[in-house]
Amino acid sequence: ADGTGAAHLYGDADHCDGGADYPVWSPDGTRLALVCYLLEGAHGVATIAVLDLATMERREIVRLAWPEMTDNPPAWSPDGSTIAFDIITWDPTDTKVTSMLVATVPAEGGEIRRLTDPALYAAHPDWSPDGRLIAFNTYDTGNIHGIEQPSNVYTIAPDGTGLRQLSTASTDGKMRLGQPFWSSDGTRIWVSIGRDWEKDSTGQY
Repeated sequence: ADGTGAAHLYGDADHCDGGADYPVWSPDGTRLALVCYLLEGAHGVATIAVLDLATMERREIVRLAWPEMTDNPPAWSPDGSTIAFDIITWDPTDTKVTSMLVATVPAEGGEIRRLTDPALYAAHPDWSPDGRLIAFNTYDTGNIHGIEQPSNVYTIAPDGTGLRQLSTASTDGKMRLGQPFWSSDGTRIWVSIGRDWEKDSTGQY
């Protein structure tokens, strides 16, 4: 944390030939979850891997092949047993996103549980400190632009029940809420607020 002792843990030489992104510490600090992009096929493959820092053993727990991908940090449950992530689906031309959903998978690997309706465009999950809820935003600002739909924050239970909309501030696609993050005491959820890309009269962004 003070900038000393830098060490190369993971990267292209470790089979991430398309790039390794979004490293996230496990709650006990012994493992890293990260997204690894592979240059396989015409569109590539996205995986989520867990790296044990004591043994440097890498376990691939999610593999998504086009048209499905993932493009946000994975999120550990407070007890370190489960990882939440989003799944993005692209259209056949690979130019726009057609759906997004939030899913979970055991940190040791296993069955993927898809929690939300793909039509909700759910993304960027974050666990509440007690592990009872997962917050997420809709219409993720990083992958969807030029829309009319509002982008708000929701919560859902890890078993896929109890979907609840928390915010109503976003009423159209121009004002966006994203990247929800729980406070450590679980009383608040922090969000980013932004405006979608817009063109002026000259056609420039």
